[in-house]
Amino acid sequence: MLFPLLYTLVTAAFGGAVLRLLLKQELNLGRETALGLLLLLLFEPLCYNVTPGYLGFCLFSLACLLAYWKLPTPGFLPVQEKAVLITGLWGIVNNAGILEVFAEAEILPMNAYKHCLEVNFLGAVEVTKVFLPLLRQAKGRLINVSSLAGSVPIMRFAPYNASKAALSIFSNTLRFELAIWGVKVAIIQPSLFKTGIFGTNDQRNRRYMELLQQLSPEVRKDYGESYLNSPKELYPAVQSRITENLQPVLKDIVNALLANNPRRLYTPGSGAFLIPLIYHNAPTFLSDFIIFKHFNKIPNIPDGAKPK
Repeated sequence: MLFPLLYTLVTAAFGGAVLRLLLKQELNLGRETALGLLLLLLFEPLCYNVTPGYLGFCLFSLACLLAYWKLPTPGFLPVQEKAVLITGLWGIVNNAGILEVFAEAEILPMNAYKHCLEVNFLGAVEVTKVFLPLLRQAKGRLINVSSLAGSVPIMRFAPYNASKAALSIFSNTLRFELAIWGVKVAIIQPSLFKTGIFGTNDQRNRRYMELLQQLSPEVRKDYGESYLNSPKELYPAVQSRITENLQPVLKDIVNALLANNPRRLYTPGSGAFLIPLIYHNAPTFLSDFIIFKHFNKIPNIPDGAKPK
């Protein structure tokens, strides 16, 4: 019973690795690659039956390693050490973003929504529209930096969530519309990385004081002073999850600009691929539980929502 289990484990590991590359669009699955994978599948019973024992298992494991190493991944444009003449503009990277303040959607003022939409979404739209004639001329690349928050509803980030979701659907719309011009569009959807988007402590405290001052007495009573002050404690919890190394994001931007066939979506950072996958595909009760537990870092609840 040992060897059937070992063969099954190796096959499952290899199949899972190939499936991951396919889901992340990092594998060029052509006819030759598909044929090679089929032959590898047929090689397993051959090793098991013709060369039983550890020798056959080792041969099959080695074949899987070599096959994975030889899998064709997206190549890059041949520009290294060459002079390349481009008429027009090759690439646009829209990366501007603001967050405003952590708070429930109900208590955030309208100017927080307007400001996030103006910078995170409308700013990218305006820059894109200005330069699209040059981009079409070069048959170049449009790269929009969205966010995990544009795909998954993160509590107390409503304006930011909405603006990044708008940017993502705008980008995917352009991906279809610009394909006939030879322009490729890609979305970078990072998880949490260290940038200046959260502002300084003084800036966060000032924004939150301004937020509290504009609340009506009824809303302040419903939520309670203790709960209203708790989001100020949210930043340390968020800060503990922030990745300081920006190389994964920069690497994906370079890939989107220079790959022969860039992916439509890049997900650098921890959870940027898995969390949206769970949210959009798992049963609602399960995905809601995971998202709530992962992102809700305020343990108490508003006074008005407490059991009487």
